[in-house]
Amino acid sequence: MLDLSAIYGNPFKSEKCRNALPDKYGMDREEMLNQTSMSLSSCKLFSGVATRENWKRSFIENKDKNKKKRFRCPSDQRSAIRTHELQIKHAVFNQTKSEWKWLTEEYPIYFMIAKSGSTSILSYLQRYHDEYGYNEYGDIVHKIAVSENINVVQSRCSFTFVRDPMTRFISGYYTLNGLLWLSLKERFSNIDNDTFLQFELPWNQRRRHKFVSFASIKGEPQRVERFVQEMTANPYWFTRLWQFDHVQSQSEILSVYFGRLESAMHFVGKQERMKDHWTELTRICSAFFRNNSEIVLNDEKKKVQGFGWKDPWSWHRDYDRFRDFIEFMGLEPIYAYFVENVDEDGNVDMDAILPPLWYHIDEALYNDIVEYYFQDYQCFGYVPNYHAFVRKREQYINIYDI
Repeated sequence: MLDLSAIYGNPFKSEKCRNALPDKYGMDREEMLNQTSMSLSSCKLFSGVATRENWKRSFIENKDKNKKKRFRCPSDQRSAIRTHELQIKHAVFNQTKSEWKWLTEEYPIYFMIAKSGSTSILSYLQRYHDEYGYNEYGDIVHKIAVSENINVVQSRCSFTFVRDPMTRFISGYYTLNGLLWLSLKERFSNIDNDTFLQFELPWNQRRRHKFVSFASIKGEPQRVERFVQEMTANPYWFTRLWQFDHVQSQSEILSVYFGRLESAMHFVGKQERMKDHWTELTRICSAFFRNNSEIVLNDEKKKVQGFGWKDPWSWHRDYDRFRDFIEFMGLEPIYAYFVENVDEDGNVDMDAILPPLWYHIDEALYNDIVEYYFQDYQCFGYVPNYHAFVRKREQYINIYDI
């Protein structure tokens, strides 16, 4: 049964979550961490939890073969937090002053997970920040912490929101491809060009582009199939390409701070129940939110326009610029739908359709994605169900010839 209830506390305290991968592959956790030529538990930056990204997949695949088994120490585990700049000084860098102790005791710390409502949550925090006068003492900041400089974080209100792994993957796939397209100077074909410049980075820092081939594939489902193949073949390196975390497992992101069970986590909400769970969060962290959820939840919902699959307005203004992105991503039916249905005021009901990936993901590909995010399903109460996935898409207009 699907569990959309909130989680109170650190999910890694649950053995089902913490030992998800060792249990799945029939391995004892301690044996897995220690009986290898390079012990994962001895890695300086290891978070304490074996996740899909920090556990070398080839070890899993070869566990019953007479091949050398070893781990590669995770060297770039990242996690982002958003909170008041004084809270960053206090909670992350252990800097504090008596005159702003009251603020650090009240102000929440949001542990960000991309594609799980993070943009909305930041706007919510900003609203409280301004409404209650915290802006007089500084701004909300976004701090990307890497494992080598992460301290134990203790606060009276640490929270995050998670999302169903499948819908998060679909959303992340389009965002990541959009960002990749921009970094490739708006031409996916530039990934094969040694001379293109990705912003100001020198070539030796851009070599990692060569580790993937999905970017040069035009059209679906071939593109997403190759994407998943490359993601599952080498999770660690693939999800660190271009430092985008939009398809990293949520368990990996949270493990950086919470895997060792030392930092405090008070509330894990579900994006699918944002309204209910945000209201619950305002009760739990009442010193900051003052039991007031209406301040943000009663705001009129704004039209979603973001770079990815859901922005045909931009395509229409400059089609020649976006043609490469549209064709490589198989988005021509969305643009045709937009042109046919847009009214004189530029309005069109984009909420009536889904992106093409919903129709290109067959049962086999669905199961491959579920396999990758197995730990997320175990940790956060989501239950994979391909038939429910199909029923969900049947509620929308199918504009694709599939």
